[in-house]
Amino acid sequence: MGTRRPLIALLILAAMFAAASPAAADRVYFASNGISFVGLDGSGGGQLNTAGASTAGPAGMAIDPAAGKIYWASGAGAQSRISVANLDGSGGMDLPITGAPLDNPYGVALDLDAGRIYWANYQGTATERIGFAKLDGSGGGFLNTTGATASNPTGVALDPDVGRIYWSNENGKVSYANLDGSGGADLNTTGATTGGIHAEGVAIDRAGGRIYWVTYGIAIPYPGYLSYARLDGSGGADVSTTIANGAFPWGVALDPGANRAYWANNTHGLGTPSISFTGLDGGSIHDLDLDGAPSQSARLPTLLEAPLGTGAPKVTAQIALRPRFLTCDEGTWAADMPEALLYRAPHSFSYRWLKDGQPIPGATHSNIGVEGTGGGDYVCEVTATNAGGSTTQTSRAQFVCCRQVPQTIAKAARIVWVKRGRARVRLGCPSGGTNCTGKVFLFSFIHRKGGMVAAAQAPIGREGFSITSGKRGVVAVRLERLAKTRLRNSPHHRFRARLTGTGVEPRAVLLKLAKQRRKQR
Repeated sequence: MGTRRPLIALLILAAMFAAASPAAADRVYFASNGISFVGLDGSGGGQLNTAGASTAGPAGMAIDPAAGKIYWASGAGAQSRISVANLDGSGGMDLPITGAPLDNPYGVALDLDAGRIYWANYQGTATERIGFAKLDGSGGGFLNTTGATASNPTGVALDPDVGRIYWSNENGKVSYANLDGSGGADLNTTGATTGGIHAEGVAIDRAGGRIYWVTYGIAIPYPGYLSYARLDGSGGADVSTTIANGAFPWGVALDPGANRAYWANNTHGLGTPSISFTGLDGGSIHDLDLDGAPSQSARLPTLLEAPLGTGAPKVTAQIALRPRFLTCDEGTWAADMPEALLYRAPHSFSYRWLKDGQPIPGATHSNIGVEGTGGGDYVCEVTATNAGGSTTQTSRAQFVCCRQVPQTIAKAARIVWVKRGRARVRLGCPSGGTNCTGKVFLFSFIHRKGGMVAAAQAPIGREGFSITSGKRGVVAVRLERLAKTRLRNSPHHRFRARLTGTGVEPRAVLLKLAKQRRKQR
């Protein structure tokens, strides 16, 4: 937005945090006989329109919510594809993958900063198991996985902050490779159930220092597990051993903030597929309502949530030029967590301005003109939206003092007596004109070397007035608590203030306690 000059004494430039309110349902997307989704609030779901893209046995997804797109892998052998579709349901396409091995891809991960998409090749040679391609179609290759197990890898999770990609293996091991091509290693999973079972998909809770995966046994009754290993190499444990026998859990996604792990239950035709969740440290298992969402062979879930606000919008002002205006930034928002398969970046922003609690008609842009308007409290609301919903963050009310408009101006006495917390401002309205009406605002001064300078801070009091032409009147201005405290603590029980407003001549005044007046008498 650029640097703006501060408004001295007349404008408050303080942007404060406000509660962020989400609207609409967060979602979990999962592979079935297409790309399905379901609301995390139990509202049911549906199936995404992927017209123009391949959906033959999709396996694994990654989302770019800021661009409104979802990517997935599908197919086997010569029919293997990496595809993309628009989250708004307007269809999709297959990506042009050149120079990269692609054989039964099972799980994808996006590195948007590097402009790459990664996947695990379930088939292929031992050195061509983790492939990548440039999103602009200019080529690709495969990662060096030396030191890591790449035995029918299933599901990938990218942690760009540490420069690694993780995956599970059909033999139960969990491994990683460095994105710089320097090889990788297997994680220490001691304490977690891994023997004789299939590991299906991984997701990382970076703050908790854990990587999670789901597994299922290869012999009747096909028990299912949710397990984790510590990223520091100190082993792991099973979170839940109560996944129903024969559920065949495939793929896991995490919401660390909500303390939840989600997974898909494939069932392999032995039951009804489902999407389940539990706490990251265990607890009861719950199923989502899949009403309206095709769930045949459900597998490899990915989370899309409404934007998460982390800092309210800030308001800056331009008053040195005409016309005067206020500008509102977007605020700050939580980043995607690709390592957890959790996506929430905003796709778009909208704005709304309010003055004194009431919406300003037509004020739906990031800036608003305040030329010629009366003083008041302005609020900026910013709503961030993606396919998972909308969230609004609101700035604290910002006081803007008015610009003087032609009218009969009242003049104030220089001494203001304060009694019972009210500053009694004596005003005189000139004769021969219209009545004097407007608002009085009192601002405190701050002391700096070389003299007193008006501080850009909230008024210590404000009050409206109406005085007949040629008459005098007293306006009782209720002082803020801070002002009353400062007055009591000021030398000789007085301090200087700046009087300004509408319909009144700006000037410096001296506030004194009324009891001082009695003593003087």
